[in-house]
Amino acid sequence: MGETTEVGAKSVEAVVPGDPIPFEGPCKKPQVKTRAAMADILQYLLERTAPGSAYALVSRHVLQRDLGITPARLRNVKLALARAGYIRAVACFREDGGQRESAYQVTEQGRAFLRSYRELA
Repeated sequence: MGETTEVGAKSVEAVVPGDPIPFEGPCKKPQVKTRAAMADILQYLLERTAPGSAYALVSRHVLQRDLGITPARLRNVKLALARAGYIRAVACFREDGGQRESAYQVTEQGRAFLRSYRELA
């Protein structure tokens, strides 16, 4: 983040210490839409976690469709969630090697983020 590449381009993303959400743009304002998408995904995963299980089995296509977000947005928000330690994702495969739905676990930090997000909303 903020490193200079070989062509001299500089990353526009800066992360505030203690805050996993990127700040972007000329005004360095927090990405409100990113926080909203993070909360939506966490809520979705918690609702689909079976009783007695720690994981929700969901494909990215179903997440995109049900939440109405683009593939790129989903990928970026899931990466932010994982970097922040809010979710754990485990890729699942069939016996023939094909990809199945991924298993997602919402961590205690993720639950705390969701609670604080709801309080602010």
